[in-house]
Amino acid sequence: MNRQTSPTLVYEWVSDLELLVSCQGVESPTDAEWDGYLACVAVMRKTEAGRSLVMTRGGRPSREQQARLMVVTDGVPARVAVISPAGALRFIVSILALVNPHIESFHPSQQAAAFEHIGLSPEHHDRVHRVVERLQKKLLRPVVLVAG
Repeated sequence: MNRQTSPTLVYEWVSDLELLVSCQGVESPTDAEWDGYLACVAVMRKTEAGRSLVMTRGGRPSREQQARLMVVTDGVPARVAVISPAGALRFIVSILALVNPHIESFHPSQQAAAFEHIGLSPEHHDRVHRVVERLQKKLLRPVVLVAG
């Protein structure tokens, strides 16, 4: 029996930056993980400048989970940067941009552009790096963040 002991999706709401940071491996999140994430998205939606940074090695929510996200966001677009080395995922994000014009995907080497896209000021970059590193330690298979 192959039991997963580490999460596939981890996240943290950084309230003073109004930023939801999430990290995901190559696996799709469980419904329980997704429910917790959606609760954080609901908190983010209550802020004026709510934004999201998604780090993933290619894992993504299922179609059903994506539909539940649309219900929580009520179709109102949020500024989202998705950083992933997976070309197929970046292509999927470009399709999602038809629904949310404020979502954009980036290769890990384009981290500075991703941070700029979500309006993260340079003085907060190190702090967000620390959040990502903390989250990565909890993942089954960590995401690699390029320092820069």
